[in-house]
Amino acid sequence: MKKNLLIKIILVVISLIFITIIAMIFTMKDNKKENSDIGNIKITDTQVNENNMREEKIIPVTDENEFYRVSQTINDYYNTINKSTYILLDGTDMSDDEEIKTSILSILSQEYINKNNISITNVYKYVENIQNSIRFIPLKMKKLEGFGINKYIINGNLINMEENNNLKTVYIFLNVDFYNNTFSIEPIVEEYKNIDDVDYKNTIEQIEKNEYNEYMKLNMLTEDIIKERYSDFKLMLINDSKYTYENLLDPEYREKRFGSYDKFWKFLEENEQISSEIYLEKYKINNYEDYTEYVCVDKNENYCIFKEKNASDINVILDTYTIDVPEFIERYNKGKEQIKVGMNIEKITQALNNKDYNYIYGKLDETFKQDNFNTIDKFETYMKNNFFEINKANYEKFSKEGEIYIYQLKIKDSEEENANSKDITVIMKLLEDTNFVMSFNVN
Repeated sequence: MKKNLLIKIILVVISLIFITIIAMIFTMKDNKKENSDIGNIKITDTQVNENNMREEKIIPVTDENEFYRVSQTINDYYNTINKSTYILLDGTDMSDDEEIKTSILSILSQEYINKNNISITNVYKYVENIQNSIRFIPLKMKKLEGFGINKYIINGNLINMEENNNLKTVYIFLNVDFYNNTFSIEPIVEEYKNIDDVDYKNTIEQIEKNEYNEYMKLNMLTEDIIKERYSDFKLMLINDSKYTYENLLDPEYREKRFGSYDKFWKFLEENEQISSEIYLEKYKINNYEDYTEYVCVDKNENYCIFKEKNASDINVILDTYTIDVPEFIERYNKGKEQIKVGMNIEKITQALNNKDYNYIYGKLDETFKQDNFNTIDKFETYMKNNFFEINKANYEKFSKEGEIYIYQLKIKDSEEENANSKDITVIMKLLEDTNFVMSFNVN
C-alpha cells in the first residue's frame, strides 16, 4: 500500500517538472519573437531623449543656499587670484610664488587649461588682473544640470571695495562635481550683454580632487541670507545705480515713484544716507502665496523691501508709501481710526526723510494748499527750511472732530539726540481705501 502511494507521488512530481519545462520553452520563443520585432520599430529622437539619463537642461538657480554657495565660491576664486592678497606687511609681493600659482592652476578647469596651454609660468595671463580688495556680487545665475555634474553660468559685478566703484561686469563658469565634492572655474573672456547670450555645454565627466578644489556644502541661516542680500543691494545702489534702476527695482514701484532714471539718480544724490548705510538694523519676513517679502530697515528707518519669488527672481521697493504693500493694507483695514491716522503720518514722515515733496504735496487738502503753498516750489522750500534732515515723529495727543482727526506730534532730529523738537499738529481726513488728505500748522 505504502509502495503504491510512493509511486503515485513520484509520477506527480515528474509530471509537474515536464509541464514546467514545456512552459519555459514556449516563453523563450515568445520573447525571441518580441525581441525580433523591436528591430522593425522606429525609435524617434524624442523617445531617445526622454530615456537618456544624461539629458541636460538650462534652468535658473532658485534655491537660496545653492545661489549663495555658488556666489561664495566665485568670491573665493577672485580672492585667490587677487595679487594684493599676497603682499606682506613689509611690502614684499609673494604673488609670483610657485605654491600660490599652483593653487590658482588647481581650481581652473582642465578643459580651460588644455585649450589655452596654461601652466605655472603663464597662469596669470589667463585670469583677471586684480590688485585691489574686491567683492563679487551675483546678479544672474543659471545652471546646466548634468548627470552628477552641474555647470553654472554666473553674471555679476566686481566691486572695488577700496575705491568704492564698479570694477567691471563679468561672466564666469563654475563646474561642480557632486560625486567628488569638487569644483573648477572657467573664466569667460568674451563680452556679453545678457546671460542668455552665453552658449555652453557640459562636457565634463568628473573633477578630480586636489588640495584646493573641495566644494563645501553651505547651509545659511535665513538671517544670514537676508543680510547678504541687503548688503549686496546697497553696494549696487552705490556702484551701479543704472542696473539697479532697470533690473532690481519692482517695475510698478519704479514707474510710480521715479518714472525715469534721472529722477532716481537725483533721489540717490539727495539721500546719501540711504545708499551709504549698509548695516541692517531690523527685518521682518512676510510669507504670501506667490512670494516671500523681506522688510529690511536701517537705523534711520530707511526701507528695503525684497519681494522674492525665488533666489533668481527678486524685486525691491524702497519705501512703504508709494505703493501699499499687503502687510500695510492688512494692518490698516484692521486698525481703528487712531491707528490709521498714525500709519498715514508714518508715510508722510518717510516721504519727508526721502525728500519726496511731491508725494506730500499731493496729500495736502486743496484749500490749505492754495492758501499756503500754491506751487510745489514754495512747499519744497518751506519743508527744507522747517524740518530736519532725518525726522522722527513722537505721537502726543489724538482727538476727533466730526470726520476730522487731529494728532499733535513732536518732531525730533533723528541724528541729534538732544536737539530741539518741533510741535506739529496734523489735521487729517480719511478717504476711501487707504487714501487721505491732510493739513498742518504753518509757522
